[in-house]
Amino acid sequence: MLSKHYDLIVVTGCSLSSGMEMNDHLLPHFQNAQERDDRIVEWYRQNYDVPNMDSLEILNTSRKQWQKKEKQEASWPAHLQEITGIPVINLSEIGASLSRTLLEYSRHVKGIPPKSTQKMLTIHQLPEPGRLYMRFSEEHGRVNVLPQELHDNFGFDVKRSGREIERVKKKYRDFVIRDGYIKKHYSRVLKRIQHLSAESNIDDLYIFQSKDDVPEDIIDKVVMDDFSVFWSGYRRGVCGHPVDPVYNKDLCELIIPRLK
Repeated sequence: MLSKHYDLIVVTGCSLSSGMEMNDHLLPHFQNAQERDDRIVEWYRQNYDVPNMDSLEILNTSRKQWQKKEKQEASWPAHLQEITGIPVINLSEIGASLSRTLLEYSRHVKGIPPKSTQKMLTIHQLPEPGRLYMRFSEEHGRVNVLPQELHDNFGFDVKRSGREIERVKKKYRDFVIRDGYIKKHYSRVLKRIQHLSAESNIDDLYIFQSKDDVPEDIIDKVVMDDFSVFWSGYRRGVCGHPVDPVYNKDLCELIIPRLK
């Protein structure tokens, strides 16, 4: 256990920091993503009272509960807390974009008491630049838009929300074809995240998916600049995420020297 240079660590990120699939060994055997969803629904029905919800609502609610369990028990931030003894708040969300990261981090920073004397560190595991956080509807707010998952319809029923689904997809495609839009957007949002930390006197570290995404002015704060290569080298689950506990161990070992 470390001497506590920091009183609190905050982690932002996507599914690679939320422990997605790390608890799947607790589920009955499955062979694909659909069967995995079925097993999670079964787990939810066995452990929670199921109100009068339709099948889509039950699926989404069971996913949320399972994701909460993953984050608390099986993510690398949970492992970091266990081995350092430093409390860790994990703000990562499955499918998160950098815009979603900014929103969650901003909410957290605004909640810090004005006269707090806590020494805080934030570790930003930055998602791939192509992701956006876009308005879906007045009822449902914003959704994470991942380029490789446009066909999944953001978890909504096409019959109920077909118009909203197509509108978001079209808007996303319009953004992508704009010359340099994604790169400029990513740079803009990253600077706002940096500003939040500096303004609140919070130390920060960064994990980038690729060297191409790293600004020169924060090179000294970069824990890793090839995360996409790092995590893809571990045994993965049916949804493509690392499921090897050694992934958590190895990542924490890279972070710990930066905490002293």
